[in-house]
Parts: sequence; C-alpha cells; structure tokens
Amino acid sequence: MINAEMLKGCIERSNKSIVEVADAIEIDRATFYRKLSRKDSSFTVEQAKRISDLLHLDATEFEAIFLA
Repeated sequence: MINAEMLKGCIERSNKSIVEVADAIEIDRATFYRKLSRKDSSFTVEQAKRISDLLHLDATEFEAIFLA
C-alpha cells in the first residue's frame, strides 16, 4: 500500500505533474491515477525506484511512501 497523499505532495514539490511521472515510469496515466486513488494499490519495485529517482526522494520519504 502506498501513502498517496505524501506521494502527491512530493510530485507537487518537484514541479512535475502526475502525467509527467506516469509517462516517465512508462505506465498508463489512468493506471497511475487509479493507484493514487485506491487504498490497496501499490507500485512494483522498479516503478517505485524510478519514481524515487525522478522526484529525488530521500530514504525516509521513500520508506514513508512505498513501504508504509
């Protein structure tokens, strides 16, 4: 399960859009939006790593978002 609100905040702080992030990790935009809106959603390890790299997340943020 992901911390979608924290992830959305990190996306906003990075001055990127949700669409840009979805495109960068090569998943369908609708799928990305669904993952952010459903409480039981998660990302693959590879997707989480790519998001982390794109948004320059530190270890604490990564853990709080993807390993909560």
